[in-house]
Amino acid sequence: MKNKPFLYFLLLIPMIAESQLCAPAQRPVFERMFMFKDSSMITGYNYFKRHGVKFDSLTNIKLYNEVIKWIGVPYRHAGKTKYGVDCSGFVTQIYNLIYSRKLGGGAGDIFKLTSPIDKKDLKEGDLVFFKIRHSSISHVALYLSNNKFVHATTAYGVRIDDLDTPYYLRYYFSCGRIVPTEKKSQ
Repeated sequence: MKNKPFLYFLLLIPMIAESQLCAPAQRPVFERMFMFKDSSMITGYNYFKRHGVKFDSLTNIKLYNEVIKWIGVPYRHAGKTKYGVDCSGFVTQIYNLIYSRKLGGGAGDIFKLTSPIDKKDLKEGDLVFFKIRHSSISHVALYLSNNKFVHATTAYGVRIDDLDTPYYLRYYFSCGRIVPTEKKSQ
């Protein structure tokens, strides 16, 4: 496999050509933010694009930059680290890192911290709840955009899925928005 570096170079040619055809100033601001941080951000942007996640000027780039670091992390019951995470641990970590909100407990406990919203009103950062193999809430996911959500699955670890996938339609329970904490006046 002496030619391996050369093969990698051949794979990069289309990316290099694309970046030269569209000058950075002409690219949307969210794409530029992904592009120029480092090469992993280019990979991150392309990953989201391939999975149908759409960006606009309101996109929380910090959220997506954090989410991409978790993609592929294996499932571990009660896990909260990049060595292994479960659904509630993943949501808890994202909310702590991005929104500076401390959440805790399982999916059912997190559900109690939300205000219910309609599926059609979902916004980036809202939570989606499922009842899988239980009569109670057993799974939580973080909504991204364009009907896509990110979550920790037992089979594949952290990944992006679509709310209209038959499996998730079958087990969908509710959507919620974390209720803002009230600031105490002095």
